[in-house]
Amino acid sequence: MIQLKEVSKWYGAVQVLNNCSTSIKKAKWSWSAVRPAPANRR
Repeated sequence: MIQLKEVSKWYGAVQVLNNCSTSIKKAKWSWSAVRPAPANRR
C-alpha cells in the first residue's frame, strides 16, 4: 500500500497542493509489449 498524508507543494509563489492525502491499495499489475507485425510488401 502507498500512502500520502498531508502533502503540500509550492512552485515559486504558487501553492499547487495543500494538505492532500490519499492511499493506494496493492493491486495486481500486468504489462506486456507486443511488437507490431511487419507490413506485407508486394
